[in-house]
Amino acid sequence: MIMPKKNPKRNPEHLARMTRKGYIPPQNSESFPAQYPTRLLHKTLEHHMDILQNMEFAAIQIYRLHPDLVDVDVIHAYNALFAAYSDPLFDSEKERKMLEILPETACAMYDVVRQMGEWRFVDDDDRTKAGTSHLSGDARKILKDCVACLLDSAKFWHARNGSTGYLEYVDQFIH
Repeated sequence: MIMPKKNPKRNPEHLARMTRKGYIPPQNSESFPAQYPTRLLHKTLEHHMDILQNMEFAAIQIYRLHPDLVDVDVIHAYNALFAAYSDPLFDSEKERKMLEILPETACAMYDVVRQMGEWRFVDDDDRTKAGTSHLSGDARKILKDCVACLLDSAKFWHARNGSTGYLEYVDQFIH
């Protein structure tokens, strides 16, 4: 059997084979808008690992308090955070309306992960504000990229290991 050339840009057959095996997330994935190519996710992982770890730590703390939590709740919370950081005009009224439709555990996850992510970007006076309007544009972009990585990870481990696959996978690294 002749193997295709390994440069995915030049050989779509190789790209399709790698995508099926899960090595490269598909570019047309429903996880994110088209502006989140694989290289941006990897760059975010390299440069903001500390923020990602803090946010996942917060998620696992909620999981340990609510053992009935499932990956779908986490994915809903991450989707809500992605929407919040994508909208520069996101305010407490939009946040309230969005949280009304989420399950209670997803709301708890949203709140704790948001607070942990924003912790390093705001001063003490802004920590109690609801919404994300107090964040700078750079902070909003960094957090949006981080949530995109978390969302990708949650969807991957959920698909691979079932209803609590993501939570159980991350939980093994948090002591």
